[in-house]
Amino acid sequence: MKRLFSIMILVLSGALLFFACGGGGGGGDGESGSTLSGTIFLGTDVTDACVGIGVDADADWNNGTGFVARKTFRASSSGSSISYSISGVPSGTYYLFAVVDRDGHSVCDVNEIDIVVGDFVGYYGGTGVKPPLSPNAVVPSGGASYDIPTGVWGAVL
Repeated sequence: MKRLFSIMILVLSGALLFFACGGGGGGGDGESGSTLSGTIFLGTDVTDACVGIGVDADADWNNGTGFVARKTFRASSSGSSISYSISGVPSGTYYLFAVVDRDGHSVCDVNEIDIVVGDFVGYYGGTGVKPPLSPNAVVPSGGASYDIPTGVWGAVL
């Protein structure tokens, strides 16, 4: 359990660095590459939430070099799910994650989103805030659709 908690801290530290530093390489909408889309599922309704989507090539979330695409946007509708789309993702197999600021503490800019207790965090192929053991979001040249379940960051695991 202690090891899992340490891994999760590294993952989320990397996510914070990713958004704070603008990611590493590639990314965002409008660049060449494939498009990923899908739905982020939340445990409760949110309104006007800031959403961050990240695509990472390696398991070392804290090294700042694995991120290949990122996008931050404000979800203007309310509900317990949020649709996303991110283009400019090179073909490959990646970790795919989402962060949803449910209390409005982030500015909602790719350079300013952080994760605090109570925010939603999720990974494609993971369980709530727990990431998958290996990259599993396969991105073909034509793009793909992946749904991301979330859990509440800081909740008892």
